[in-house]
Amino acid sequence: MKIKDWISKNVNGQMIPYSVAYEQENLNAVDRSQCMIDKIINSGYKTLDLVHYFTCGEDEVKCWTIRRNTKAPQAAGVIHTDFEKGFQSCDAMKYDDYIEHRNEGVMKGLGLIKQQGKEYVVVDGDILFFRFNVVKAKK
Repeated sequence: MKIKDWISKNVNGQMIPYSVAYEQENLNAVDRSQCMIDKIINSGYKTLDLVHYFTCGEDEVKCWTIRRNTKAPQAAGVIHTDFEKGFQSCDAMKYDDYIEHRNEGVMKGLGLIKQQGKEYVVVDGDILFFRFNVVKAKK
């Protein structure tokens, strides 16, 4: 209890008790899906003011972590600096919309995929497709 009291008095945050041994020994498979590690990760994201967005290709999906209120060009720069330098626009869709419809053609028809410019602030869970053009420097 001394540690918790010290944290309460000296740190603007929270303490999350965690025991790997306890969870391994006492939680069945169903309980493990809701173990404390999820709370630790979510708390860390919130404390550090982080969000994530996704990029998708035919054979892979990737998740990228950025600070909240990051604009689209800087989010693209997390993937590669050339993406930020040559940023033109991005198509943005919401994760929940994608899960509901699972078809980009239908989503376009419903206006759920929006083209965004340099001032677009990426929202937690966005799925983004970046358009960029990198001009090679002249020698």
